[in-house]
Amino acid sequence: MNAVKTWKVLIAVFAMSLWCGTAWAENNRPIAETDGDGSLDYEPAGAGGIPMLAVGDLVDFDVSLQMGADYLQGMQADITEDNAGNGTNGVDEYPDDPDDGGWDWKVTSPPAPFFHTTAASSTNLYGVTALGLYYAYLETDDGGYFTALADAANNMVADPTIDSGGDLVFLMLYDDLPSVSGTIYADSARLKYDTRITTHGSAQAFAEYIRDFRNGQGYGNGIIAWDIGVWARAAAMLDARYPGNGYDIDADNISEVIWQDSFNDNPGYFDIVDDAGWDPTYSNRNFYWYTLGVTGLIDAFSASGTHTSEIPGLVALLQDSQFTGGAISFSYGANDFDEDWQSTAYAMMSLGNLDQTTYQMRINWMGYWLGATQHAASGGWVYGSGNHYPEVCGECASGLYFTSNTLTEVLVDD
Repeated sequence: MNAVKTWKVLIAVFAMSLWCGTAWAENNRPIAETDGDGSLDYEPAGAGGIPMLAVGDLVDFDVSLQMGADYLQGMQADITEDNAGNGTNGVDEYPDDPDDGGWDWKVTSPPAPFFHTTAASSTNLYGVTALGLYYAYLETDDGGYFTALADAANNMVADPTIDSGGDLVFLMLYDDLPSVSGTIYADSARLKYDTRITTHGSAQAFAEYIRDFRNGQGYGNGIIAWDIGVWARAAAMLDARYPGNGYDIDADNISEVIWQDSFNDNPGYFDIVDDAGWDPTYSNRNFYWYTLGVTGLIDAFSASGTHTSEIPGLVALLQDSQFTGGAISFSYGANDFDEDWQSTAYAMMSLGNLDQTTYQMRINWMGYWLGATQHAASGGWVYGSGNHYPEVCGECASGLYFTSNTLTEVLVDD
């Protein structure tokens, strides 16, 4: 399998003004970005300590996943003793992190070390980031990973404002672990979900709110389906744990909102056909986060069991957007220099949850690129600017869980 010889990894811009006020009071999932100043974060191959693999080299996916989990453990504002490895809480911890069990939005190294900063953790990062540790724990049974998971989960239960869709998914999966007693974490996910739905009146109204809110922010693109799709999955997971309470109907109604938007032009903010475009200047925001939107649609339709006839076409769109080096593009079509870590990770998760056996070679192909671009010194994914985002590492680690070292065939597209 060929490694990419040169690339630029795009993390699209998300205005920093949206990090305060109504947007984050609603705890939408964050979008990876740079400094919020309109610039794009580019990473030439081999820069910033990123290893470049030679043609034919193999990635040990298990090692890559563990490296990512080690980064996440070290970057956490640990609560239990010195689980992050930067000193005992309240005694000699450096930096003196807030001990809230979460993660920074962004750290720049150098000059900052690969530890949590002194700032409070972002409340909308917990679940989506912790999932990377969760999947690594499933593979390794590592006690340090479990301690980090417990620190995150306990603070999430205690803080009602930590209530994004990814948080609910994580809490329910964490509650399923054999080493976790009772249903306190799943019950917390249920309470957080019910509170959000009650606030908006119904699951459909909540999904429509997210759709309209994101469009009003200027994100009438794949972010809409990505943001809403996770809620359909959360509702379906709640139905499996608390059957007979209408959560299955909620999952159907949430999925219907994004089907209407993407396939029926109602209202057509993220149109699966019209937004399948490419602009090398990134001036047309309709093309942004296209493949993330596709994964949100796959997740919603798969979880709810509705509009499943659309799934093969959506998978084909991901296939169209895969580079020869394995990466998934940010916009549609695998155009030059459009490889994206976040989009690749979500494609791996979506296909893995959908039918891992069928898509194993394609997932491995994506995992090869993630492993080839992993920062050797930290285990994270670090841009040429020195910026690194724990959320992105959590997503990449989660994607790597669905790879398989036992399958060595190389996927070659026609």
